[in-house]
Amino acid sequence: MGCCTLQAQLDAQAEALAALRQEVTELRARLDRDSSNSSKPPASGHPHACPQPPARPNQATRSQRGAQPGHPGTTQALLPVAEVSQVILCQPTVCGQCTAPFSPEAPSPAPAAIREQVWELPPLTWEITEYQRRARTCAASGTRIWGRRPPEAPEGCLAFRAQAALGLSKGGVQLSRRSALTLAQEMLGLPLSLARSPEW
Repeated sequence: MGCCTLQAQLDAQAEALAALRQEVTELRARLDRDSSNSSKPPASGHPHACPQPPARPNQATRSQRGAQPGHPGTTQALLPVAEVSQVILCQPTVCGQCTAPFSPEAPSPAPAAIREQVWELPPLTWEITEYQRRARTCAASGTRIWGRRPPEAPEGCLAFRAQAALGLSKGGVQLSRRSALTLAQEMLGLPLSLARSPEW
C-alpha cells in the first residue's frame, strides 16, 4: 500500500469522525430541549423529566455580600442632645503625628462633632414599703388583736409588679427557676431570701 493510499484513508477517517462528532452534538442539543428553553409546548416534555437548574450568574453579574447599592441604611437614629442624660466632650490635646499640643480653644470654624450615643440601664432602686402591724388589747376580754395590712396590699414580701416581673422570667421567657433566681439576684439586686419567696 502506497503512501498516497494510506493518506487518503486517513483523510476519509478524519472526515467520518468529524461527521460523527457533529451528529452527536446535534443529538445532545435535541435531548436538552424542553418547554423551558425552546418553542415546544409544555405537554410535549417527559412527565418525569427533572427541571433544568437555572444558569448560575457569572462573576461579573453575581451580587456581592452585604447591602447592595441603593439599599437604605439601618443606622440607629440619635436622640436630640436635650434628651440625653449627659454629654461628655472628647477632644484631642496633642497631634497624633508630631505630638504638638493643641490650643484649648476650639478652632473657628470647627468641624461638626461626631456624635455617638451609648445606652445604659439605670441603677435599680427598690421601693420598699414597711407595714407595721401594731397590737391592741381589749379591756373587756383581755384579748390581744394585731392589726392587718390594708385590703389592697399584697401578701408576702413581693409586691405586684415584682411578682409580675419574676413570673414573666419563668413563664414568658421560659427560664428555669434556677436561672430566674440568678436573674433576680444579679440583675435586679433582690436578696436570695426574697428571691426564694413562695409567691412566685
